[in-house]
Amino acid sequence: RSLSRNCKSILLNCSDGCLRLYSTQDFYDSSVGQVVKPTKTFQDVVTKEPFVCCDLSGDAEYVVGGCNGRENKYELYLWNAATGALLDRLTGVQVNLYSIAFHPTRS
Repeated sequence: RSLSRNCKSILLNCSDGCLRLYSTQDFYDSSVGQVVKPTKTFQDVVTKEPFVCCDLSGDAEYVVGGCNGRENKYELYLWNAATGALLDRLTGVQVNLYSIAFHPTRS
């Protein structure tokens, strides 16, 4: 999970292979037992590989998710948090991915 610097957004890595972005205000405004819907859902629609890590940029503009793909190659996906558009897909070689993080103070 990842919380934006202004605490207005939270990104969750869900067990179904999706990353879900929520507005924290929606949790405060909801009543007990009410299901809160994500503002955006992100996933690898082709391979549907589960993500092992994710992060939300400090300004909450970008979402990054990382998974361990086939043949010991890791894959990073970068999305625009507002539109949900996939901006880039990066692949690395022969290492497993365990964690990922944006720079803590730069946008």
